[in-house]
Amino acid sequence: MQNRRTMGIARVNLAGKSVEFWPLGPAHPVSFSLAPDRKRAYGLFQDIGRYEFWTFDLEKHALGPRTEFSGRPRMALRTSSNGKVLYIYQAGNTIDLYEAATYKFLRTVTLDADTTTELFVIPK
Repeated sequence: MQNRRTMGIARVNLAGKSVEFWPLGPAHPVSFSLAPDRKRAYGLFQDIGRYEFWTFDLEKHALGPRTEFSGRPRMALRTSSNGKVLYIYQAGNTIDLYEAATYKFLRTVTLDADTTTELFVIPK
């Protein structure tokens, strides 16, 4: 692993000034969105013509299932406030909703204008 970029899961304890790191494999450009239960996180892998959802199991410090889907050229990922829905947004006027457990496409929300800021998910 010397001189190689590695992707992994880390837990940082600011008060204790310590870091725990669990390697998962070679580095990939994957975004990261933490689920509210803090037991899972979701990632979005983007390569030209290839888009994947990734699941990170934070309790087992392991990479979970990965699923290809029809993405779009520029995307960002957010998790809903209950952790059951994933939002794909950015660079356009739509937000695509996917079921977090299965990555099943649910629906598209169309806005009146392009999104120009981050998406904030506020619990009810």
